[in-house]
Amino acid sequence: MRKAMEAGLAEQAKVFKNFQVRSDSWQDLTLAGSPAVSVVSDYTSGKGPMCRITFGALTRLIPCDSMSICASNLTRSGPR
Repeated sequence: MRKAMEAGLAEQAKVFKNFQVRSDSWQDLTLAGSPAVSVVSDYTSGKGPMCRITFGALTRLIPCDSMSICASNLTRSGPR
């Protein structure tokens, strides 16, 4: 599961400037009854520092959903 997610993140790294995964952010989850994983990454956009949260489920071998938020709106424990 994590290897498939890492492949998707490698693709995101080609798109987003200064893309870096937070190594301590990996979490095992259950998404729609299937094993899943989530991870937080940081990057830079024209708006400044941004965070991207990516979710992937075992039923799909690529990240199934992502969202980006301004880094100032993300605390150590998650979105404010």
